Amino acid sequence: MTANQREEHTHPLLGHLLGEPHQLEITSSDRLVREAAQGHTDIVRDLLQKFPDKVDQKSSGKTALQVASHQGHLEIVRLLLAAGSSLEVQDDDGDTALHYSAFGNQPVVMDLLLKKGSDIDTVNKARCSPLHVAVNKQHLDCVKVLLKHRCNVNIQDSYGDTALHDAISKENLDILNSLINVPEIDFTLKNKRGFNVLHHAALKGNQFATERLISKSRQIVDGKKDDGFGALHLAALNGHFEVAETLLMQGHCEIDIRNNRKQTPLLLAISQCHCALVELLVSLGADINVEDEDGDTGLHIAIMRHTQTACAKYDGNLTDAPTISAILSRLGSLSMEKNPGLAIACYLVQEGADVNHKNRKSKTPLELVQSSGVLDLLQKYAESKK
Repeated sequence: MTANQREEHTHPLLGHLLGEPHQLEITSSDRLVREAAQGHTDIVRDLLQKFPDKVDQKSSGKTALQVASHQGHLEIVRLLLAAGSSLEVQDDDGDTALHYSAFGNQPVVMDLLLKKGSDIDTVNKARCSPLHVAVNKQHLDCVKVLLKHRCNVNIQDSYGDTALHDAISKENLDILNSLINVPEIDFTLKNKRGFNVLHHAALKGNQFATERLISKSRQIVDGKKDDGFGALHLAALNGHFEVAETLLMQGHCEIDIRNNRKQTPLLLAISQCHCALVELLVSLGADINVEDEDGDTGLHIAIMRHTQTACAKYDGNLTDAPTISAILSRLGSLSMEKNPGLAIACYLVQEGADVNHKNRKSKTPLELVQSSGVLDLLQKYAESKK
């Protein structure tokens, strides 16, 4: 089970231990675990004296140390450790007492377990370390304890994600800062989908993480996935304007970086009708006539988007695209229910796109137009540039 799959953990994991027993008879092991979960220190002490060999016996797959660690019963944890309880016993998911303290947000217990020698980098069956758990649960104080004890921040779980990948998804600024400031952290590690942490921040639209990452490690800004996608590609494809702006203005990333299909961020932004990103990229000098592996330019793509149905990812928000917005408002019936593909095409022509550029099929953008009205419009925009 991954660090992110469990709910608040108290009820699913320990709920039956915190309630009244339903069995007519329970074993000494069951009772020890139950009393430890409920925080009955004197009863636990008595049970340990009577049944010292039961200290690590499980009830419903959990030891007394695990449940006491989760609940934050510090004195009971001390009693169990003094009685010889093992720090490294795992439950059915591979979680140790240290994982339980992370799930339960018990930094004081966690600190004690670590001082007693608990393996700080132990991983469960999903390859999640206690740090993964603390980050996913957004338990900042537990994260701080683990970092203080110098945990390995570069452990990758079964998906290849580091704790920093997870922190970016959770958007907890304090945890993000805590991890990013660790000197040993490796920003280049990729998960099984090929995303390093900057790629992941761009994918998720996490502008804060993007800014912090490039301020710490400027050299990763143009790093590519196996498919050739860089962070700017991912921001452009997914419509993350602020991330793209940060990559360009602060990261000084390559604006015309190409993926394995020779696509630039501008071509991807056009393909998804992300108008604000189109204007941003063009205004900052993106090559407006660059072609992909099929020889299509942005103008080819914009016209193809217009002749298809409305752009799948177009949400109608043109706040950051004033020029395209103004063009769209003038198109009237030609706009095809506010599909911005034609407005983007007009904008590109206005900005200098070559209407005579032939793709691999020897088609110019104008030869893809299916409406005489649209053709006339684009020709007028082209004429106005001469």
